[in-house]
Amino acid sequence: MTSYSSNVLATPNLLGFWMLGDAGGSTTFADSSSSGNAPILHGGITLGAAGLAVSDATKAATFDGSSGYASFATSSVFDIEFTQPWTIEAIINVAATSPNQEGALIAKQVDGSNYRGFCAGIFGTSLSNEFILECVLLTDATHGIYVKGSQVMNTGTTYHVLISYDGSGTAAGVALWVDGVVDTSPSIVFNNLGGATIRNTATANISARGAGTALYFPGTIQYLAFYGASSPDGLTSTQAGYEGNWPYNIKAAADYCIGLQGATPVSDPSVPNVIIDTDMAGDIDDMSDVHMMCALAMQGKLNLIGVVTSSSNADSASVVQSILNFWRLTTVPVYAYQGSGNTANGAANSDYTTQVALRFMAGDATNEGCIASSISGGGTLNQVGDVLTVPGGTVASGVLGRTTKLTISSVSSGAITGFSISDAGSYGTPPSGTITLPNLHGGTAATVTLTYTARRGNYTNALSGLRQLVSRHDNVYILGIGFATNFAALLASVASAGGDGLASGVSMIAGNVKALLWAAGFASSCTYGTTAEFNMNVDPVSANALVSGSPVWPTPIIQCGVETVVVNNNFTTGLADIKPPSGLNPTTNPMAYAYAEYQANGGTLDSNGARPFYSGLAILFLSEGMGGGHLYWGTIGGTETISASTGTNSNTNAGGTPPWSTLRKKISDAALVTYGETLLGELPEVITITTPGTQTAGASMTVVGTYAGMTPSALDFAFDSGSYGAAPSPTISGGNFSFTTFAPVGLGSHTISVRDHITDVVITSGSFIVNSGVAIAVTTPNGLVIEGQAFAISGTYTGLAPTGANVKVDSGSYATATGFSASGGNWSASITAPAFGSHTVTVQEANATSTTATSGSFMVSVAPDNAALIYSPYNWAVGGGLGAHH
Repeated sequence: MTSYSSNVLATPNLLGFWMLGDAGGSTTFADSSSSGNAPILHGGITLGAAGLAVSDATKAATFDGSSGYASFATSSVFDIEFTQPWTIEAIINVAATSPNQEGALIAKQVDGSNYRGFCAGIFGTSLSNEFILECVLLTDATHGIYVKGSQVMNTGTTYHVLISYDGSGTAAGVALWVDGVVDTSPSIVFNNLGGATIRNTATANISARGAGTALYFPGTIQYLAFYGASSPDGLTSTQAGYEGNWPYNIKAAADYCIGLQGATPVSDPSVPNVIIDTDMAGDIDDMSDVHMMCALAMQGKLNLIGVVTSSSNADSASVVQSILNFWRLTTVPVYAYQGSGNTANGAANSDYTTQVALRFMAGDATNEGCIASSISGGGTLNQVGDVLTVPGGTVASGVLGRTTKLTISSVSSGAITGFSISDAGSYGTPPSGTITLPNLHGGTAATVTLTYTARRGNYTNALSGLRQLVSRHDNVYILGIGFATNFAALLASVASAGGDGLASGVSMIAGNVKALLWAAGFASSCTYGTTAEFNMNVDPVSANALVSGSPVWPTPIIQCGVETVVVNNNFTTGLADIKPPSGLNPTTNPMAYAYAEYQANGGTLDSNGARPFYSGLAILFLSEGMGGGHLYWGTIGGTETISASTGTNSNTNAGGTPPWSTLRKKISDAALVTYGETLLGELPEVITITTPGTQTAGASMTVVGTYAGMTPSALDFAFDSGSYGAAPSPTISGGNFSFTTFAPVGLGSHTISVRDHITDVVITSGSFIVNSGVAIAVTTPNGLVIEGQAFAISGTYTGLAPTGANVKVDSGSYATATGFSASGGNWSASITAPAFGSHTVTVQEANATSTTATSGSFMVSVAPDNAALIYSPYNWAVGGGLGAHH
């Protein structure tokens, strides 16, 4: 698999990826995405054609332009409304075109007078063998969105193209890209969709629309991808140096090349990719910082791509993982310093890390468990479900100190063979050695050994993690709230360090790291005697290497010195302190639990029970930038000096390498505290949805639900397992949300999922029914109807054609109508006639059981063989005497 295809497969919102390199004899195109949607081949398609990408052995498929296409048996991923964004990406080489010739890449569009649906492909200009891109989303032949490109392409030439739509319902939401350049002056043929549906029942195809009867693609296609999201905006001059616009593998025009083997998906350039490096041990401030950064990530202010610890504390990494788990950021990787240093000034000691790790991480699969155990002796008379309190050890002195509890999960003849950890406990000194457990039934006590593992040893080492993170992303900002150890190790790392096949650290930093923001040291404008700041002092050699080593750090270092949180720029008046708001639940919130443990175990708090917001300006910078009048530069591109023996530092405005700048605050101390404490009070979002009632196909429907925790800024939605689109004009207020959209056109049972556009929190409704909205009528039978024989029933309908009907006679039970058909406003079916006499028939639309119609009364005659037994021509009774009955 090539790097290009690997990048496509790693792209979020990928709904389909057809490399089109299928071998000769294949009857389908393989779908390499998780959708597994392989279309069936028809007509003139040549498999195994030469690939289009440079230095790429993957083959391609050539379509003859007159009969070759591929149809999808399952079109659910393409069953999209105009409110849903999508992108189609491919490498193409068109063989020949005639004026006004159209060729579809992907289409799900009715072929006929209506033309409802969407199609993305090419359009021949007025000159033969020239073409442009086009995109249509139609509700009928004259209403919808129709955009043509202005970038003219030539036949026989390979192009990388992308056609994107953002779900806005307007032509402005269409973007057309050719070889990494967005079309800035496309032609809008019409832009009058007006909120009407584009959903339809047509088959989705590659290289055709409708039932494969038009818009055949005339050329070769490779690497055709379909995404359930729109492409980002085009590159601007202020974004020079970016590898390209994520997630669609587009590189800047200056360094674009077909194939993109070296392209790496990167995040939206307007949002920084952030790596946190934390010492997470002695002080509690890093606990607050990581919590706040997670909240900002969930708000979409930044993209948290990894966390690295620089402390030798055994549980630092586990604590970080507990915060990420709390915020449901479980895919963010954590890496841990594995050295034996960084212990100066008690840097490895902590009043909360072990307690947090045991409370939230014991048995966590991502950490292999903070506590391991083995049974020495199983004892007797034990029973499954017994909860045994572990004796020994010294519980933490805080209000949440607890002993470990084990729940017996399995026994053999009364001997314990397994148990689960129902409460990991919280200790200052945990139990150790062989422990005798209580026996609740008077039997022999079991014995167990509890082992506290070297917890950080369960994580990948920090240097390997940093190299991976920096190599895979650009627009990276590293937030340093710990020591310089990992930065210096990354800087000094050679190419293929540890056999990872990556470039040298200094070259990766120079190419992908925008800046290192380091909460450390002092700025020259505010000294604190001759004392070195803690983060520089613990590992002064590494700190010095950043500015005086060979090589030095190659990109800007932005310092957020301790004095940035000094109130009124005077250490004697105190610091800008923050603390969690009251009311947080310490049993579920790791940050609140850590504060309780830290305070209970003698951790240092200021008189107001808070800790300095040391990293406040760095976090404000990453979330808000330099806008809003909150920050200013104390120095820009100056020179920094750091003692390799003590970590004392100074800086000047004179230009230096690396360029060293200092952030200063305009924001008031009170406002900075409010900013921090608001973030500390943020909680993960919870969404609920009310299951809709019965809906009419294609008609408007209102979706309602609730939210708690963080307030969504925008919502997406999807029916069933389809792709997500933007919820149109949602109302989000006071813990409730609502929006109006169109019901699916498919009849029957459906679900709807609602997703926070930023946080990806998803909730799915229960099943609801979509019916046809049919008004149905039944014609009273007036011909000869004979009991026990099939007879035809018929009627009319308005709205969508019913797909089936149920029928009952009189007040009986419904049964499926036989031979049902509906077309052009008329329907027909057949049923078996009931017994002799007068009857009515009621017809029920199969997918809308509340839609019924009842005929007038009609007469059922007896079968001919029985008629003579009942009536004479003169209406005399037979076998009942000679009396006349007139």
